[in-house]
Amino acid sequence: MTATLNQPGNAGPVTTDRLLPSPVESWERIGDQLGVRLLVKRDDLLPFPLPGNKVRKLTRELSTRAVRPGDVVVTTGDVDSNHCRTTALIGARLGLDVDLVLHSRSDASSEALSIRMAQALGAQVHLVRLTEVRDRIEALRRLRTRSGRTVHVIPGGCHTRSGVEAYAEAAAELLGQLGSAPDVVVLASGTGATQAGLVAGLARAGCRTRVVGISVARPADRGGAAVREALSWLDAEVPVEFLDDFVDGGYGMAQAGTRETVRQAWRLGLPLDPTYTGKAFRGLTELTRSGSIPPQATVVFWHTGGLMNQLTDLSRGGAGMTRDGGDPEPR
Repeated sequence: MTATLNQPGNAGPVTTDRLLPSPVESWERIGDQLGVRLLVKRDDLLPFPLPGNKVRKLTRELSTRAVRPGDVVVTTGDVDSNHCRTTALIGARLGLDVDLVLHSRSDASSEALSIRMAQALGAQVHLVRLTEVRDRIEALRRLRTRSGRTVHVIPGGCHTRSGVEAYAEAAAELLGQLGSAPDVVVLASGTGATQAGLVAGLARAGCRTRVVGISVARPADRGGAAVREALSWLDAEVPVEFLDDFVDGGYGMAQAGTRETVRQAWRLGLPLDPTYTGKAFRGLTELTRSGSIPPQATVVFWHTGGLMNQLTDLSRGGAGMTRDGGDPEPR
């Protein structure tokens, strides 16, 4: 979806240029240790600092909605939500007013870094309990609408048809870069739209690539159902592999195995985080060691971002500490 990125003073719809392809990098040093040909699809290097895969999804979603400067976007997530940060970033660029309904935890003072970043981008932050999210979103929608604004409510994680289609296109992008289909794609999977898009896009191209979603929060039955639901929006019926072996107790929680994976990856130059990519890469590592991913397979690790989560974790004294509590839901 292509158009010119307009400045806020332009009253016409603000849509975004087609994103340039994110790079595919060969990581021989790590791949040799795992016994596979390891490639990393660097969606963490997409435009806008820090967001990762949410850039593709939100770019497509906002273009589909033909948003205009001064429109209001309301969305939700955990205080550390990558999706919400990305919404604030893109909203600031496009001249949109952003309301973030963030469900907080009891240790709110330790979450100040994420909150300050969203506020620095001009977003209005509303801290609520998880049980209050739906009512607060509806109250904000009514309030903004009564003031004459056009309001766009976007589901958490941008779990929408447009979000799925964005990653179906990303799958085609990958195939164009590689020239042939990889044996396996591994990624962090939360609300399911990214995984569904990759599955659908590879299936459209006639590929037999195995796509493994490593859950960052949800149990396999619920997470797999969300991916299948998202596939149905594109009329795709494809088997789904969604593994919950590395959830570590819930969204935003990380146990010793995940933290050690993150630590070792950073020492080798691959930036991971304990919320998303650390869990996914730990899953990839375990699948290779168990033989589930066979030796010499071509494996693409789809890096979905999360650097801000690592920085937030470090600011809390992470690097080996396990956070108590946590939200069981990905955002």
